[in-house]
Amino acid sequence: MAPMKSRGALLITILLSMSVFGGVEINDEDTLETPTEPRLVDLSGPLKIHDLVEPVRSIGEERDRTLAAYTPIGTFTLETFIPNQEIQQSLATERPDLTMLIISDRSTMWDARVAIDEVPGVQIRTAVPPSGFLVQGEPNSLTQAASLDVVASSHKVPAALLVHPTIAEVEELTMIEVLGWNTESGERSDHSAPLDLGDLSDMNSLGFEDTGLVDDGRRWGFASEENIPQLAMNPAVSWISPINDIRLSNDQVRDHTESEDVTNWFSSTLDGSGQIIAVGDSGIDHDHGDFGSRIISRTSVTPGDSSTADGSGHGTHVACTAVGSGYRSSGQYAGVAPEAEIVFQAMEDDDSGNLYSYGIDTMLVQAYNEAARFHTNSWGSGSGFGSYTTSAEDADDRISTWDQYWQYEGMTVLFSAGNEGSNGISPPATAKNVIAVGAHQNRYSGAPDAMYPYSSEGPTDDGRIKPDVIAPGMYVRSCQAQESGGSSDLGQWYEESSGTSMATPAAAGASILIREYLMEVAERPAPQASLIKAMLILGAEDIGTPNIPNNAEGWGRIDLTNSLVPDSDVGIFVDDRHRLRSGEYDDYSFDVTRSGEPLKVVLAWSDYPGSSSSTDQLRNDLNLEVISPDGSTTYIGNVFSQGRSVTGGQPDSTNNVEVALIESAGTGVWTVRVSDVYHSGARQYQPYSIAIRGVNVNDLTPDPTVDPDSFSLSTPIPQVGEAVTVGASIVNLGAGSVPSLSITASAAGQPLGVRTISMAPGESVPVEWDWTPTASGNIEVTIEVDPTDQVEETAEDNNRLSSFVLVSEPGIRVDTMNPNPVMTDPRGTTSFDIQLTNTALFPTNASISASSVIRLSDGAVMPWYSSFSITQVQLNASETEQLTFALTHPNPPEPGIYRVIVTGLDTENDVTSELILKLTVSSFPDIEFRVPGGILAIDAFEPTEAYLQLSNEGNGPQTYDLALESPAGWRATLDNLGTFVDSTHGSTGILGQGNTRQIDITLTPPSVVVSAGTLINAELTISARTTSDTWVHQIPLIVAAKDDVSLTPSSGGIDSQVRPDDIHEIPIQIVNQGNRDITLTPQILSLPGGWNSLSNTQPITIEQGSTSIWYLTIQGNGLAASGLAKVRFLTQDGSAFSWNRTIEVTSGAVPIVSFRSIVLADGSTSPSPLGLGPLPVATPFDLSWTVSNQGQGSWSPVASLVSQGDGWNISCTPVSPVQPAASSVAWCSVIIPESQAGNAEVPLTLRLESEGLLAIDTVSILVQQTSKISWTMQGNAPILKSGESTLITLQAENQGNTQINTKIIVETPPNGWDHQVSGSEILSLSPGESRTVEIYLTVGESRGPVFIELQGGTLIDGSTFQLPLQVRAIDSQGMISAWFMLAVLIVVGLAGSLVVVQFRKRRGDVMDRTGVEEEIPCFLCDSPIVVGNALACGECGARYHRVGQSGSCNVSEMEVCINCGASRDLLVNA
Repeated sequence: MAPMKSRGALLITILLSMSVFGGVEINDEDTLETPTEPRLVDLSGPLKIHDLVEPVRSIGEERDRTLAAYTPIGTFTLETFIPNQEIQQSLATERPDLTMLIISDRSTMWDARVAIDEVPGVQIRTAVPPSGFLVQGEPNSLTQAASLDVVASSHKVPAALLVHPTIAEVEELTMIEVLGWNTESGERSDHSAPLDLGDLSDMNSLGFEDTGLVDDGRRWGFASEENIPQLAMNPAVSWISPINDIRLSNDQVRDHTESEDVTNWFSSTLDGSGQIIAVGDSGIDHDHGDFGSRIISRTSVTPGDSSTADGSGHGTHVACTAVGSGYRSSGQYAGVAPEAEIVFQAMEDDDSGNLYSYGIDTMLVQAYNEAARFHTNSWGSGSGFGSYTTSAEDADDRISTWDQYWQYEGMTVLFSAGNEGSNGISPPATAKNVIAVGAHQNRYSGAPDAMYPYSSEGPTDDGRIKPDVIAPGMYVRSCQAQESGGSSDLGQWYEESSGTSMATPAAAGASILIREYLMEVAERPAPQASLIKAMLILGAEDIGTPNIPNNAEGWGRIDLTNSLVPDSDVGIFVDDRHRLRSGEYDDYSFDVTRSGEPLKVVLAWSDYPGSSSSTDQLRNDLNLEVISPDGSTTYIGNVFSQGRSVTGGQPDSTNNVEVALIESAGTGVWTVRVSDVYHSGARQYQPYSIAIRGVNVNDLTPDPTVDPDSFSLSTPIPQVGEAVTVGASIVNLGAGSVPSLSITASAAGQPLGVRTISMAPGESVPVEWDWTPTASGNIEVTIEVDPTDQVEETAEDNNRLSSFVLVSEPGIRVDTMNPNPVMTDPRGTTSFDIQLTNTALFPTNASISASSVIRLSDGAVMPWYSSFSITQVQLNASETEQLTFALTHPNPPEPGIYRVIVTGLDTENDVTSELILKLTVSSFPDIEFRVPGGILAIDAFEPTEAYLQLSNEGNGPQTYDLALESPAGWRATLDNLGTFVDSTHGSTGILGQGNTRQIDITLTPPSVVVSAGTLINAELTISARTTSDTWVHQIPLIVAAKDDVSLTPSSGGIDSQVRPDDIHEIPIQIVNQGNRDITLTPQILSLPGGWNSLSNTQPITIEQGSTSIWYLTIQGNGLAASGLAKVRFLTQDGSAFSWNRTIEVTSGAVPIVSFRSIVLADGSTSPSPLGLGPLPVATPFDLSWTVSNQGQGSWSPVASLVSQGDGWNISCTPVSPVQPAASSVAWCSVIIPESQAGNAEVPLTLRLESEGLLAIDTVSILVQQTSKISWTMQGNAPILKSGESTLITLQAENQGNTQINTKIIVETPPNGWDHQVSGSEILSLSPGESRTVEIYLTVGESRGPVFIELQGGTLIDGSTFQLPLQVRAIDSQGMISAWFMLAVLIVVGLAGSLVVVQFRKRRGDVMDRTGVEEEIPCFLCDSPIVVGNALACGECGARYHRVGQSGSCNVSEMEVCINCGASRDLLVNA
């Protein structure tokens, strides 16, 4: 092995400055084209850099968590929401579409997420640690989600959770940013996708003044404090915040980062070649010389400024620090990665010097789509230090999406920490997944182990360690932009600057070299961003007193030698190709063979994005544990003291980087464990990266092996006796070199020879052997590395490669001159010239065929037609036949690579030969352009919004650039596709094949009026990006007719002191301000009472720009009243202009009405309508008003009194004429209907009308409650005798004005009577309501009345009702008794003495009647009768009242005597 290069070589890099340029503000404006979905990548290659060991996968459990959700405005507990700040009442309104779910501790967060996702119509918007999910949906769906078993409780969410707290302090109109919800694809949505609740465009009607700076799911505009709560209630809104200012935040740099040491250490030079970095900064001096031709693209993102020039010089200095070549300084001031290429996004406005930035999401996507895998940003917010902003959330979202290694290539994003010192980290450097870079001194005293004094310090608001690392940032020398007019201290081409802006590109350059190492040396095809962060931290060194991690330097100063270069038996191991689910853990084992050296382990993962709705931002929590060989000692990640790991402590549940540094590791097998202990993110898997440095972690031994894909034969199917060459590539996968390595080859067990080579780490060496097959068939060819085991290797099981080779004696060969053509012009057929050769030395017959055509990008089978000019051929020995093979396909096909396999068959000997043809189809753009309706009508006075349609008719996705040219004097701009607001140039963005993009345009008229019907043209130039194709389309425009007039005097004025008998004339000047001649027809719509029009209403024609006068002439009748005169001028098209004017007459009546008194029937009176309390229903009372006249004319009004209900009886007496300065009295009599609800205030309105005048006064009266019920028995009174039963049916009606709710009681005589109320015994009736009451009644032995009563009915009129029953005798014994009684009574009467004792039971009371002369009870009602004035039964003598004598009985309804059953016709006077 070659000796290790010493550290501390040449220092030659340059970084960016923030302090030199001061606090330059950046406005947040988006002018980039619409972002598109990043392309997926096809990953292949080894699972790890050096596949030492596979981790052991096991199942564990999640950590305990508190059942709560912590948000910036308070805590949601199991029981309630506890605010931690005062919430404005206007923001306390609960969003009906949002619910906070608290997850039960019986479920994991991931299992709960899965269960909630299965509820239709519900979307989890974010996890809110430790146990919350903020979910959105319709109320019914939210209720269903809250009822899941995994949910412990749910709470409504106030709108304040979605509003930045500083907005509440703003009282005036302020510029704000409104964001929609993030979707699963990482983009923000305008309409709550996928739920489609609300739309951001709805905000324009709620006081939001849109600036037009619009991106998907993002709006910028102005709103006042009172509008914010309304905007926050829109279901499409996820966050509202103010627009923050953004500020800009090397010959020694290459030495301090150790990039010089690693450049030539490995077999492949590490200089950034093959890597692309995006730089977002002020601008770039692209022809400086230090960039050469390595700038791939330059894009201006500043509205109205297409220049990418660098007026401040900041961006040029930054870019050069990362990737400058040092050309102008002969390499002295070269950047860290001088061969990397650049995608530059210019943000500086040349006029103002300010910087503008739009959503970081859009910037990252554009750079990613241009193949950049780094994005460095030396700027940050000028406020909100330490906070997790939506820009940080967007950055985390993109990075975590692209770090799914099984789908994407990772992108490393770096942000300067800021120059705010102890004030905190500048967002978006607060994002979890970015690399936040602080600054240390680059030159002079203290370098490199002294901090830059203004470098921003952490932690973040939620306690995360920031910055991640520090890099050279003070006194950094780098390129000077020629247009900036900077310092000349270092000559024309370079200047010196300081700040974290300078440190960040240095860290970016170091990251580029790490990725280049991983891809070229370690053969990692697409390393995760988290792995690059882990390797930077792996090599980082503590500066000064050991105390990492700390708030100033994070994990320390970047040192690439520690990150990449092995040292003696100290090696490096990394892995970024594993992922964990909730509760799983991986164990790695490493045999440390020498004690006394450090063992450093770094675990990093790109976490699912956090949210402004939570205070804790970690979503998936992985734990790192390093376990000693005997298992007795465990070091937990991030538990540090004095710069090294110590035992004990609690696992870190805040950071997504965990580090363990064992200062002196003992020998034995150490275990590194990675556990998923909390998983609330939306993806099932959490990928992670791990980087380890220690003794024997990689023991520096070589690992030569045969590349299995490199095996080759000079003839694919050799023949017996044909000399062929066997070849393969030997690859050293280890970190050590091999001075002498033997490789043998054999065929069918026969040796082909030994080759001896030497190898450096990572080197690939081709080797070859000559072989002449002696037999046909499948021959095993074996290549073996180190067959005698002379070389110590990392792995001994990868030294042998065997491959079976088909050897034929006879055979044919299929060949062509160009097997991989490229279609550069659209066509429908592709032809190949094919050679079919007989490789044998004797004649044979052959045929040829072709497979289906396969598109390689997705394996799809194409329905193309293929044909040969000939398919059967006879070939002599070694003869070649020329054929044509044709493919017929769409004209043109979709872009891509298409494969077809042509197979030749020796039909005589059944030997085949294959030829693989690959057709590459380029991108061919084509369009269809449409103007809806063929012509656009445009307004001559106001801007006209219209749209055009552009369809991509090309053979694949295309981006078309647009240039809109205005008609002379007009201004035409692109609305939705422009580069910036009011732009005439723009782009469609990526437009799928066959898809259509709507082009919104605005046409603004010139200052002069253009006549209606004028025909003009705008012009749209459409240019393809992939070719030079351009289409120019005329847009026909016609100026629409618009009528507009100016009326003087203007509408709404007053003409006062007009006499009521006057002829009044008002001249109206009409100016035609439209763009055509106008014809107006005056119409008198209305005049005040007593006025008549004398105006001329014939049509008036006024030429364009001319003036005419029309007179409104009216005549009063002497009693004419004041009021509004309304006129309308109809145009020839039916539209109208309205005009009105108030006429005030000089004299007339001016009535004043006031309430006078209320008078009841009993004479009670009060001056207030409520003064006598509740008023009785069905009883008349009087109301009076005083009518006075403060005008100058007499008035004879007619009075009427209006009520709101039905059934009121109201009459008003005539009112005497009211003279000026006099008064009269208006009287009205009122009877309140019984149906009027009681205990309610009822308004009564007095209307006094006459001569066009109306006087109104409304008073309220209080209605008295009445309780009244009526009973009606259905059918005739039944005739019953003892023992018989009957069903009595009654109808009960509430005739009062209040609710009746009481129990029904039935009172019957004693001795065997029985009853039962059918259904409920509770009678509940509203006013006017009736109910049927059924009673089953059984007659007993005694006689007497039966009463229906209401419990507590003393206050209810009619609460007692006597049933009209007829009870007759049951046998003859009873009749004898009756006769005997009659006889006794007669005798007693004749004797002149009578004692009647009558016992009567009624409602529980006993009444005694004794000594009453000539009183006999009525057999029907049991009430006394008077002898001599009654009726008696002629059969039994039973006495009855005459008709009309008693209200409780009616003998006319009785058919037979109830005592003996004799006919009623036998009744006689008694």
